[in-house]
Amino acid sequence: MMMELSAHSTGNPEPMRRTAAQTKTPDERKKVQTPSLNHLHHLVRWRTGRPVRWHIGGPKGAWKDGRVSIRHGMSDAQTKSTIAHELSHVAHDDLCDGDDAVEDRANREASHLLIPPMAYAKAELAYGPDIHKIAEEIGVTTHLAMTWRDTFKRRDLP
Repeated sequence: MMMELSAHSTGNPEPMRRTAAQTKTPDERKKVQTPSLNHLHHLVRWRTGRPVRWHIGGPKGAWKDGRVSIRHGMSDAQTKSTIAHELSHVAHDDLCDGDDAVEDRANREASHLLIPPMAYAKAELAYGPDIHKIAEEIGVTTHLAMTWRDTFKRRDLP
């Protein structure tokens, strides 16, 4: 923790604590926070009453028999995106039988859970239309970043 000295009325220096915001650089204070993996794990436990289960090989994620299962070994962005996708299935108690409309809804809801509008706007200002860099900056898959972008572009059309 950073300490700063201040003078007491007696003239003796005394350590003064600084808040976390005071120790961060201006750029760090501007960064928009997105849900962490830990937060997503808590959401799964809260919604299902069970922790995330891990599997090796197979699909990136699954919602079956009241459990969320995630493939072990993916990147943080893939894991976050997959957990958020599966949380949508949990919320709707989906059967997950390959219905395209259900999968599209899960992707839209996952993108809205993980991508705050300000985070997307800041990344787009920094990287222009490069969706790969935008996704990397936000910490999600390119697919979810494209889903988020396309959802909002459709809303903006007359």
